[in-house]
Amino acid sequence: ANAGERFTVPIVIKDRFLDSTCANLDSFAELLVAAHGNAKVHLQPDRDLSPTDFITELKSGFTTANALSLPNLSRADEPRLTRLPRFRILDTLINRRKARAYYSAGKQVWSTPVDVASCRDFNVLGGSGAFSGAHVDALVGTWLRTLFGRKLWFVVSCDTMTSADWEKFAEIGDSWDPAGRGRAILLEANDVLWMPPGVKVIHAVLTLDPSLMQGGMLRDDLNLDAILEGLHWIGLHQHATNEAMAWQLGEVLDELRDVFQSEALQRVLDFG
Repeated sequence: ANAGERFTVPIVIKDRFLDSTCANLDSFAELLVAAHGNAKVHLQPDRDLSPTDFITELKSGFTTANALSLPNLSRADEPRLTRLPRFRILDTLINRRKARAYYSAGKQVWSTPVDVASCRDFNVLGGSGAFSGAHVDALVGTWLRTLFGRKLWFVVSCDTMTSADWEKFAEIGDSWDPAGRGRAILLEANDVLWMPPGVKVIHAVLTLDPSLMQGGMLRDDLNLDAILEGLHWIGLHQHATNEAMAWQLGEVLDELRDVFQSEALQRVLDFG
């Protein structure tokens, strides 16, 4: 990453974390109940439960539900790779959009929603046997750290896909059959899965034990062309993802355009 190489395939990172033994189901359950109260948690397959009922099901082993869009309550350490400057542009664009909304870059004392920001960090909590069918992530670039439990990820490399394969996948969605091209990856506690920004990684996930992951979506300065192409493709093929496109994605992309234009102008001025 420091050498400026582009990542083209998913990578499993064996990192060392100072908080490697901190997370467990009981402690996260307390955080979830405290944060949500009696509000319902949306689960897949499609249903809603209170946090208390969901945790009870998880502990009993009688649920195969996944909570895929929880806020980042765990606040665990992130992999060091995410802190490299080349992967921080999404933060920059979101902060620019917020500053434009507030007409100020100072401390924000009232709330203006930027829903892309909620994709920067999140938790995924699933019960034994929970399964997510084949899909790609809507913002085309994700990292995930397993905090406890085990998950089996099935990924399909882009270089095994033909144009006809992509068309079929886009049509069928999560019931698509990779016909033996999937590769199984076992993720255990503190393993990090890196799905590179700009690479449409088709994946399906089976939860083997009650499992918590912390993750986030991000961008790569060195692969913005592929990211934009991926966003366009997913926008045209919503069956290929299990999440809605962010409402304010267009505004964030406007910020990206403005950054490019200002940098291009500065290069012209410097050259002149």
